[in-house]
Amino acid sequence: MTVPFDNEFWAVSAILSLGAAVEVLGPASMRQRVADEVRGAAAHYAVDSQGL
Repeated sequence: MTVPFDNEFWAVSAILSLGAAVEVLGPASMRQRVADEVRGAAAHYAVDSQGL
């Protein structure tokens, strides 16, 4: 599906709101930006060696 957005910020926000139900196929720059955001969010929930 192709979904047009006027603003990249809103596009990333909308994509992230869909969670694991969506995958960005292109453009590559948008795919990378979403991947970076997801990695950053996941880092907040990473378990350290002490289980925290």
